[in-house]
Amino acid sequence: MVEKLVPFTSIGAHSRQHFSDFGIPDDRLVYGSHIVDNEFFVDQAKQLDGRRAELMSEFGLAPTDKVIFYPVKFFAKKQPLRLIVPHDDTGVLAEALARLASDEPLRRKF
Repeated sequence: MVEKLVPFTSIGAHSRQHFSDFGIPDDRLVYGSHIVDNEFFVDQAKQLDGRRAELMSEFGLAPTDKVIFYPVKFFAKKQPLRLIVPHDDTGVLAEALARLASDEPLRRKF
């Protein structure tokens, strides 16, 4: 059946290995990189400039609250604790991260 399929897009080494594990040959894989449209985010930041208090209140946060945006999977190898622990005086962030952690070894660190 694999012979009848169109090429697959592999994003990252793990994706390539995943397809390989299912018998997809390398010549059927097209590499796709992880990309971010930086211009989009720069434009959005300019449009939202000066609206911090308003936007924070929409999420029930105080204007002085700190927000950490960590857009990765919560796997131990991504090392989320290196970001969270130094800024987590109360342990609240670590507790929230533990609930989101998607692998058992990371959960055991809390």
